[in-house]
Amino acid sequence: MKKILYLLLLLLPQYIYAQQEITGKVIDSGGQPIGGATVSLVVSGINTITGDDGIYHLKMVAKGTITLQFSHVGYATVVKNVDASAGSLSITLEKTSSLIDEVMITSNNSNTKNNIPYSIHSYSKEELDKTNGITLMSRLATLPNIDRISAGIGIGKPVIRGNSFNRILLYAMGTRIENQQWDDRHDLGIPEAGVENVEVVQGPAALIYGADALGGALIFTDEKPAAVGTSKGDATISYNTCNGGILGDFGYKKSTNNGLFYILRIGGHMDHSYHQGGDAPENSQVDDFAANSKFIDASGKLAVGLNRKWGFSKLTYSFYQQLIGIVELEPDSVLESPHEQKVYEVEAPYQDVMSHVLSSENTFPIGKSKLNVNVAYQLNDRKEFEPVSGGPKKSKYKFIGLKLNVITYDVKYTTNPAAPFGLTIGTQGMGQQNINNGKEQLVPDAIVKDFAVYALARYDKNKWNFLGGMRMDKRSIEIDARLAEGVVPLIFPSEDVKKDYEPISGSVGVAYHPIKNLTIKLNAATGFSAPNYAELGTYGQHEGAYRFEIGNPDLKMEENIEGDLGLNWDSKNISLRGDFFYNAITNYIFLESNGDSISGLAVYNFLQDDAVLSGFEAGFTLHPDAAKWLSISSDYSTTRGIRGDNDLNLPFTPADKIVTKMECNFNKKLILKDPFIGITYSYYFEQKNVTPFELATDSYSLLDFQLGGKFKMKRNDATLSLYITNLTDEQYFSHLSLVKNIGIHEMGRNIGFRLLLPFGG
Repeated sequence: MKKILYLLLLLLPQYIYAQQEITGKVIDSGGQPIGGATVSLVVSGINTITGDDGIYHLKMVAKGTITLQFSHVGYATVVKNVDASAGSLSITLEKTSSLIDEVMITSNNSNTKNNIPYSIHSYSKEELDKTNGITLMSRLATLPNIDRISAGIGIGKPVIRGNSFNRILLYAMGTRIENQQWDDRHDLGIPEAGVENVEVVQGPAALIYGADALGGALIFTDEKPAAVGTSKGDATISYNTCNGGILGDFGYKKSTNNGLFYILRIGGHMDHSYHQGGDAPENSQVDDFAANSKFIDASGKLAVGLNRKWGFSKLTYSFYQQLIGIVELEPDSVLESPHEQKVYEVEAPYQDVMSHVLSSENTFPIGKSKLNVNVAYQLNDRKEFEPVSGGPKKSKYKFIGLKLNVITYDVKYTTNPAAPFGLTIGTQGMGQQNINNGKEQLVPDAIVKDFAVYALARYDKNKWNFLGGMRMDKRSIEIDARLAEGVVPLIFPSEDVKKDYEPISGSVGVAYHPIKNLTIKLNAATGFSAPNYAELGTYGQHEGAYRFEIGNPDLKMEENIEGDLGLNWDSKNISLRGDFFYNAITNYIFLESNGDSISGLAVYNFLQDDAVLSGFEAGFTLHPDAAKWLSISSDYSTTRGIRGDNDLNLPFTPADKIVTKMECNFNKKLILKDPFIGITYSYYFEQKNVTPFELATDSYSLLDFQLGGKFKMKRNDATLSLYITNLTDEQYFSHLSLVKNIGIHEMGRNIGFRLLLPFGG
């Protein structure tokens, strides 16, 4: 008996750590092997690279049905669902002039975008780096389908089809991100360190992503682990002349043969006040600068994961601290000399925001199906410091302090992805508590609770991809009454407020491929956004906005229904695309002046009315087969927003824009290896459709330029890029700028470089 027990003990570790492997060969349509192709396990990101013979070995894959992605620049991405026990899978990739078409991992339907009925786009870090923005949000805003509400460079909020703030859901590290996004002067709040890909969902996405995704969602996907059995690292540094901006980023990751991996990444920015357009930096006059537009940030991320036959698990911790100068024209806010504008130290008034996220993402195979269990904790500690009037220089006090504690969970069961019919059922929930700890209380203390159940069904047959489902939510908000400080002391809200909202959301859509190169999408979806505690209980001066805001405890829930029609044509030489939308919103929440004033500030109340947002995006990409090195694209987007019977304009409606790019990528050595040249011309139309507190803006155009390439550094290729943004030093106001009302222009001509140094591997 002892011998049998001893034998079992010897065999047990072998069972636990038994390696499972899929191997195969990746070839082109001519039968030639493709070396350097990436083979990755969708969701976990575990990956390997094919050798020169096209052969790959992917170890430690889970049991059951898995989804593999095969990709290589210059070839169309292939996605395959396969039984992990099959042992082998060989793939043929077809040549294309398009960029890699990433799998939409977080869509609950791991597939390429042409097989998903609603409008969704994916942008890799490599693509975003070529857009030349200084921050992640500023780079996203150069894309055709995203705009940015800004207050200087350090504060940026996403706008998708005219929707913004808490109508846009943010998703990262396997969880929804909550960081006081209701405010127009709060930044995106997600660090770019470790972000490999960004998915943009346009239109109601509540069915999949949860409450508040009425207008869409931004999903930030973490970088993949190192290839199995390898380690690699990289260091990036960049510099920008217009604001003395220095960026540093360092990352290291390793994956062992027994399924264990870890990823470490740290980074940060240092930026002084930027020069406005039309003012040459060498003049260095105080008026040349956007006063106090400095920002400094630091971020770090550590992920540890395990990929075994029983499944996949990853634990991630992320921190992000931002020091952001508040751009305003109050006497204590204007620094007195060019030297002070060019010092990196941030002085009051400024925001100090610290965010912590601890996230656990887990996937367990159950036969050919899978179970996902994600839980996370977040802390957003937001402080605003103001200078002490008449006090010593650089003295400050904490004007506003908000601490937001959040716990989220997401549990879902997905049936066999290889079957024509698939079903996902799940539950999501959230609990958050907002606590004031500053001198002033613009918004009240509050507790928010969410609970939801949903079901999503798909059916794939020949040329058709169907996707639809329903969702039931329950949201409760509890707001504490408090003494508000104003000219006339009063209690607002006059008593504790408790609101419950129980919406039902749905979505149904189809992607149809009548011929090889054509995709037609049709989708209808509903969404909702419950009033937040700021809209229900605000009372006070909105710092930097020059208005006195009063909440409305009687606000109803915003609900919408949107119809989308999408057309996409992909051929060897050209790609054509178009997305049309009509979004009808009931009980749309907005701010409007009531004609009164408090402490010399105009009083604005939160009101509601029905509204309609409509528009389209259309564009093309020319990638001639006879000149594979050349790519020319152009995209036009337009949005119209009206409310009420009198067709009044909605606030923060972006101006129409055309973004045209020409890229030349040469597969040869011309001083640098694989050199590239890019030119981007952006034209923004005038925007005269404004609300009472907005200013109309004129049209303007921007010209950006970039060139670079690779050079050998030991065993790896380093990448150097040089760029110039706003080449003509255009002086202009972005329509979605929050500081244009006080005469602050956008950034002028900027010259910079970015150097990526890889090591290991």
